[in-house]
Amino acid sequence: MSVKETEYYDILGVLPKASENSIKRAYRKLALKYHPDRNPIGSEMFKKVAKAYEILSNPETRKKYDKYGKKKVEFKVDPHRVFSSFFGVTGFDGLSKNNQLESRTIRGEDLIHYFLVSLEDLYKGKRTQISIKRKIICDVCDGKGTDKENAIQTCETCAGRGVILVSRQFGQGIVEQFSERCHACNGKGTTVLKGFECEKCKGKKVIAQEKVLDVFIERGMKEGEKIIFQGEGDQYPGVIPGDIIVIIQEKPHPIFKRSGTDLFIRKQITLVEALCGFKISIDHLDQRRLVVKSVKGDVISPGDIRGVLGQGMPLRENNLQFGRLFIRFSVKFPEKGWIDSTKQSSLIKLLPKPQEPNDFEDQPLRVEFGKAIEIDVNEKSTNQKDLEKISQMKENEEHGACEQF
Repeated sequence: MSVKETEYYDILGVLPKASENSIKRAYRKLALKYHPDRNPIGSEMFKKVAKAYEILSNPETRKKYDKYGKKKVEFKVDPHRVFSSFFGVTGFDGLSKNNQLESRTIRGEDLIHYFLVSLEDLYKGKRTQISIKRKIICDVCDGKGTDKENAIQTCETCAGRGVILVSRQFGQGIVEQFSERCHACNGKGTTVLKGFECEKCKGKKVIAQEKVLDVFIERGMKEGEKIIFQGEGDQYPGVIPGDIIVIIQEKPHPIFKRSGTDLFIRKQITLVEALCGFKISIDHLDQRRLVVKSVKGDVISPGDIRGVLGQGMPLRENNLQFGRLFIRFSVKFPEKGWIDSTKQSSLIKLLPKPQEPNDFEDQPLRVEFGKAIEIDVNEKSTNQKDLEKISQMKENEEHGACEQF
């Protein structure tokens, strides 16, 4: 195809034989790039891009331009009007000097997706894929709602303006008028004639799509952290797509519990190990087997905690550094009758001597978990209540949080 001049095509970066969709895509990209709100030094280019699009997007003016050049299609173009017409409007700041409604572009809402991740993957890191359902502009009608010519009519609700005036009464005799986007045409100023809707999108202008995203779980990530895919949200005509935001959720682990960069685990040892030293193995989150030994001469009491440096979660900002691993010990005591009286005497000689008994009050005392509970031996009901208290204390102890680990 022979054209008189190509200046407007060159501004948009397309060939003279470019399709209508190609011209729209070129304008969308350049308008966002040079918009004064984003690019303070791009205002002149923003005007040129708007004018080129205004000429080439209209079949009649494009035909005149191709045949005669820009002298035959020279007219003043408001770049902000072209921009708001292309992307839609949302909210208004009142009337401009030309008595036209000033508008701001619509940005679509973000799509939120919660992603359940195992503690192992948060420890080692992982690259995976997830599928997100979103809406995209129909590729048959290009978001018009119809693929038939002359099937688009001026919106009757807003008379093609894309906005309507709404009145609201505040108190007696006080009426406020404000502008809002027309819901009948979604701010576009046009609607589709009934019976001429696009067969693919049924006139809705958008279709459903499953978007597959490559997600990289970084080592040391925490619950609540976000992975953002900019501009990958739902698409609508005249709307700048929002983002897809993937929010990390941590799966509960059957063995390890996490608090920040620290890990917590429970281990049971025998009474002999508690008194004479222990050597235990722990299968870590990356399948390494840790061998933990007690310090010589250390005695472990039930509930004691020991820490291992450098065996917790990796630090997000520096994967070569790690938090701590805390081990809480329980001690398994021998069952009743495990030793006869002869051996018991020998054991008593080996173990530290008991403390001298203190003077007690007349009523007997029973001590559980470091607390003294008075017992009235003549009242069985009181004894039962005390047993319930002790049982509750044990239950609370077993279900303590990491902070009370």
